[in-house]
Amino acid sequence: MDAGGAEALLAEPLGGENVAFGRPGADSGTVHPNATVARLTAAGTPIAVAIDASGPQVASPDVFRLDFTGRGRFEEGCFVPFKLSSQGQVTTGRIGPGTVTVERNGQTVPVGVTGNYWKYGSRRILQLHLISVRQGDCDFGGTTRRVRLVDGTGNLAVNDVARPGQQRSAGRQARMAVTRAGDTVVVDLGDGSFSGPTARGLVGHPIHVGGAWYTVEVSDDQAAVTAKPFAAATGQVRVDHGEWTMILASRDHVFPLAGGTGAIPLPEGLYQVVQYGQRTPVEGQNRVAVLGCSNDGVRPPIVRIKAAETTDLAIGDPLAPSIRVQIRGSSVRMDFAVADAAGLAIDGLGLPTGRRPTPKVTIRDAQGKIVHQGTFEYG
Repeated sequence: MDAGGAEALLAEPLGGENVAFGRPGADSGTVHPNATVARLTAAGTPIAVAIDASGPQVASPDVFRLDFTGRGRFEEGCFVPFKLSSQGQVTTGRIGPGTVTVERNGQTVPVGVTGNYWKYGSRRILQLHLISVRQGDCDFGGTTRRVRLVDGTGNLAVNDVARPGQQRSAGRQARMAVTRAGDTVVVDLGDGSFSGPTARGLVGHPIHVGGAWYTVEVSDDQAAVTAKPFAAATGQVRVDHGEWTMILASRDHVFPLAGGTGAIPLPEGLYQVVQYGQRTPVEGQNRVAVLGCSNDGVRPPIVRIKAAETTDLAIGDPLAPSIRVQIRGSSVRMDFAVADAAGLAIDGLGLPTGRRPTPKVTIRDAQGKIVHQGTFEYG
């Protein structure tokens, strides 16, 4: 997700799988007789939204309104385009893209709005992204650098600190996770235009700038940003792929990383892979593989970073497909799965130009005779 040249490294969409939309109040400011309203929460901050029309005579909803007080009273002008389409029993809606302005702590904050909406029967799904950025100067060990702060939680603040922790569930091994999203800091390492090299990290977590470690902290009123030295020996991690992203978590810190075949600096310590994704050229296109590290039977890799050493991490390619067969009476069920070099399940695999090809399957008997040919369908 891009925010004016800055990316939220841990973006948390608002909404969810079962969002409760209802009738607006009499003083809501909506205009269409079939307008619907929902109330959301962004990192503890209430936000109300409405699917409405630009005028009472408009046949179907065409605007998505927002109320950042959470009261459900929608001011004129605080909306973005909304486009509905239907296919069978499913109705989908495209929210934005558009920009609204919001008053926060005496400042006018532009907020980018984009998202998607689905309706199937009584079920309504909403994924809403609110994108806001603050920019200013910050001192890093005697050098003033331009800094951008990107909201990752949707509450329009830029001082939320991501929280790591252990995630436990029945039948699964405990594993590290990001239990709360946080905001992003981008430090320009050049002329302040953000057109050259930058350092990226999370607010309140270590970031490597000019050969030293700092933690960037933001005041409660969002008016001041401070870079405090962080004492840590430096090692490096290296992944042998051309383009990849990864989230590493320790007991105290979260590091969203992105790189290629070169090594990336990290503070000395013990980390676990929370998520990994990569792009690999395949037949002229970039194959996108996403590992959520969700394979119940495989523990996500542990990475030990030692001072002044480079640790090579085996993850991602080569990918290994497998077929699990279950026979019950005369019924045969076959499930197709893909794992990476570390045995982690691939949660997503696709091509950016469209739906990935369906795998073909051939079944032979003990004598090698073909008894069945077909394809797998992705569910």
